[in-house]
Amino acid sequence: MRKRRKSRILALWMLYSMEMAQGSEVSEAQRVFTMCDHRADPAAEAYAVELARGVWAHREELDRLIQAHAQNWALGRMAVVDRQIMRIALYELLYVHTPPAVCINEAVDIAKLFSTAESGHFVNGVLDAVRRACAIPSRRRDEASA
Repeated sequence: MRKRRKSRILALWMLYSMEMAQGSEVSEAQRVFTMCDHRADPAAEAYAVELARGVWAHREELDRLIQAHAQNWALGRMAVVDRQIMRIALYELLYVHTPPAVCINEAVDIAKLFSTAESGHFVNGVLDAVRRACAIPSRRRDEASA
């Protein structure tokens, strides 16, 4: 498994546990996973922590974007896993400036692994709607010329 995918999955686990614990800290979630022997490559773990901290700090903004583009879905009705996956993807898209295709494809693949059969389509639809609404091109100019 690639390091970035492993990082995203670790961040998903941390954020899920934080939400279930109703607001625990990233460092606590990281400590629990370390105790349970879920250690990853140090670089992958460091990026996971960066993602979890960033998502947690910006979750209200990320949730507003998700809610605004998830037609007929209240945020509280969404599967917790799907919500966390979309938060991670949007954080990477908006703050890390990961290419949109990478953010969306990774989110869809992770949703297929850890959520329901319909989650991939749902996650894809919401994230693409946010991408279009924020006027983020689906491919950057420098990627198109590569």
